[in-house]
Amino acid sequence: MDNFFKELTESAMRIAMGTPSGDGGGSGFISMLVLMGVLVAVWYFLIIGPERKRRAKLQHMIGELKSGDKVITVGGIHGTVSGVTDKTIIVRVADQVKIEISRQAVGTVVTPEGEEATDK
Repeated sequence: MDNFFKELTESAMRIAMGTPSGDGGGSGFISMLVLMGVLVAVWYFLIIGPERKRRAKLQHMIGELKSGDKVITVGGIHGTVSGVTDKTIIVRVADQVKIEISRQAVGTVVTPEGEEATDK
């Protein structure tokens, strides 16, 4: 397995460096820029884009919370929303037990079907 990564690294370096040509070898720099551009594009589409979409969906759900919605906090507490203010939410976690949490502490909103809405 180490040999595979070594060969992959060497191949990437050869591509990035390019072959010397009559114009002074400037194509190596251009190849490296193209390779970096491709890597940035792949990084964006695989990591940054989906995370941004997930975060926007969660913020939309938090903005629409109302009494009776089931939530799971980022700390893992499961409860039912019993009150909503501008910055906080009152969550009932057991009979006669209510806690006030920040809106940003909501990790997921559970849909009536029982599946977590932010996993899609």
